[in-house]
Amino acid sequence: MNEFFDVLNEVAVILLPILGAIVLFFLALLLYRAAKMLEQLQGSLKTVDHTLGQVDKYVTDLEQPVSTVIKVSKGVDAVANHTEHAISKIVKFVMENFEWIKETVVDKFKKEKGGPLDE
Repeated sequence: MNEFFDVLNEVAVILLPILGAIVLFFLALLLYRAAKMLEQLQGSLKTVDHTLGQVDKYVTDLEQPVSTVIKVSKGVDAVANHTEHAISKIVKFVMENFEWIKETVVDKFKKEKGGPLDE
């Protein structure tokens, strides 16, 4: 059994430094790629920052026209509400005074023709 551990010790003494060097190589490669990715990320963030600056400028430029459109829309809504109110009042007046309006129109036609109208 001692011979097995002696052989295993000799193999470990030879292989462990080689495996350590390989692991260090891959670790260095990983760190290099991480550094490259961070550089690309920084460039992308600069581009995004520039784009957001332009979008902010466009939004600021559009605030006044949007405000105008909102004012016009409110004016149109107010006109529509007043028109609806006026029409409902007219319809209510006509419905309440339908007989009087009918008699007035009939009388007017009687006077124009000069005679009785057939109903």
